[in-house]
Amino acid sequence: MRAKYNIVDSFKRDGRRLAGVVESERHTQPLEAAEASVRRERRWLVDEQQAFEQFAKRVRNLDADRPQSGVDRTLTRRDASGLRVVRDAYEETVMSVPHYREEYDQPYAASVAGELSEELAAALTNCAQFHPHLKQKLLEATQQAIDSREQLIGIVDAERAAIETVSDTIDDLSADIDALVGQPLDELEFNALRLTRERLRSVRDRCDEIAADRQATLQDQRRSLPAGIDDLGEYLYADCETTYPVLSALAELRRHVDGLLTGTDRRLARAA
Repeated sequence: MRAKYNIVDSFKRDGRRLAGVVESERHTQPLEAAEASVRRERRWLVDEQQAFEQFAKRVRNLDADRPQSGVDRTLTRRDASGLRVVRDAYEETVMSVPHYREEYDQPYAASVAGELSEELAAALTNCAQFHPHLKQKLLEATQQAIDSREQLIGIVDAERAAIETVSDTIDDLSADIDALVGQPLDELEFNALRLTRERLRSVRDRCDEIAADRQATLQDQRRSLPAGIDDLGEYLYADCETTYPVLSALAELRRHVDGLLTGTDRRLARAA
């Protein structure tokens, strides 16, 4: 669990220096947890994409029999064997990714229904024949699963880049704040205090700009998410402390700046 935000923010009345230590790690800890979640999800997506590609290859190499009007026992055994081969291929690829039990832990039919379609799950478990039409539908659905992972990998890569960018920006802003709170504010003249206030406001405004950009990005992402995923935050960060780590980190930094501005305004009022 993320450590509670810790910052020394005291304005001492006896004329001593302001003690204010900004630990940028505290602001970026939600982002570090988010980045770890993103890395894990990307690894899982790649594993799943490769598993579906292997499954599709095995299905393509499997002969499908034409539907027969009269079915004898030999034909039934042969066709049932084809369906058995499909099941074995699915279990040995899609259901054998390293994280399958941790993330899904579903039996064969439930997994096919969730990943491909309920119709295919019913056909693969109830049909007597693995016929060409079923094979074609299975390959089409498998390709959709592959394409969906490819799309998500791109979205996850963009999300990771965004997290890294915001984390670097917060580090820079925190360094600016460190320089400001490290001043002997009790000894500063009015104009120097006013300049400090303006610099703090600039940091606050920068936080607001980044947050607004992030919110716009989230809106755009919702329109490009694959079917079945309504919110990227819920999808990626359900196990994190917050499903909006970038906005959370920015809000926490802004709250700290607001506190510093309040103290600076008091000093300006006394110095006026």
